[in-house]
Amino acid sequence: MQKLFFSRTLCRRCCYFIFGGNHKHVYPSTLLLDAENRSLNSNESHPCTPKSLIQHWTAILKSKFVPDYEHDVKAIVLHTLKGTASDHILDEGINNRNVSLHKKYEQQISVDLISEINKLCNKRANRMPLQYVIGEWDFRELTLTMAPPVFIPRPETEVLVDQIKDYQLTKVNNDNMSFLEIGCGSGAISLSLLQEFPNASAVAIDSSNDAVKLTLENCKRYHCADRLRVYQHHLGTIYPEFLLSLPKFDFIVSNPPYVFTDDMDKLQPEISRYEDHSALDGGIDGLNVIKRIIHLARFVLKPSGVIWFETDSKHPQMIKNWLEKQPQMNVKYITSFTDFNERPRFVQLCYKPAFVHAATNS
Repeated sequence: MQKLFFSRTLCRRCCYFIFGGNHKHVYPSTLLLDAENRSLNSNESHPCTPKSLIQHWTAILKSKFVPDYEHDVKAIVLHTLKGTASDHILDEGINNRNVSLHKKYEQQISVDLISEINKLCNKRANRMPLQYVIGEWDFRELTLTMAPPVFIPRPETEVLVDQIKDYQLTKVNNDNMSFLEIGCGSGAISLSLLQEFPNASAVAIDSSNDAVKLTLENCKRYHCADRLRVYQHHLGTIYPEFLLSLPKFDFIVSNPPYVFTDDMDKLQPEISRYEDHSALDGGIDGLNVIKRIIHLARFVLKPSGVIWFETDSKHPQMIKNWLEKQPQMNVKYITSFTDFNERPRFVQLCYKPAFVHAATNS
């Protein structure tokens, strides 16, 4: 996780402010303000410092029952100030080196910055996800551009990347691997793995043109354009010629749509209003796309190639049971892994055609 100092004053995950190299907790004092009755346009109550803006918008978001309201307001304010704090603090003594960062935090900022913070906080008040509001988010060592409606990578997915990394490190010539990502979204998984393995190459596909464009943008940001090819394709029953004509891959990785259709109406407003439903809805049993990927495996994987999935916690056993009834797939269930909350969320499968079994048993 990147540590953000005053030009990046905030660790966006925990939202602790950092002063003088120390991870110091700063919590705004309780704001005695009726957010509904006092307008931002009022000269009397208009906040004009980072601290007062945080207090003001924390009260408003809390009154609207926005999750993580204090964390998100801090993230918005510090994102807006990053790289510009010294330029926009209006106090006359700001260039004095003895003025502490905490002092700067209480100084007035420009009208333009106040307007930008108000605009972004208002978006969050309308339940736009923080990642879309600030237009970027951290995933492992990467800071990726984010834009609606492309699926937002979750922290849990970092566990999947770590599992793949650890597994590949046990393989001979692991750095020359090639892999296929299905449902690339922002490109978080592919780009993280390419950063870990500098000689690896990948192909990523997504049914969404918005996702393809965003992956390409993030790909250029991390100079991986020569190692990552990105295509728009909806994975149906007919597989594209370009995919079948490529050399076989060492593994497939996918964080596919896996939400049960009946659960779609239970999603938070941040998800249901803004994220692409096609990146979420996995069908009646949540396995529609997962089953298609398993069908595809024999056409694109090397013998003993691996398939990695992020799934719902109910899916590992469901996938195992389904594969036991599909011997013609030559795909074997290997194991599952848990997320931060000890729920089974990640599945490892292996493509083992009949001749590989024969060679192993001889």
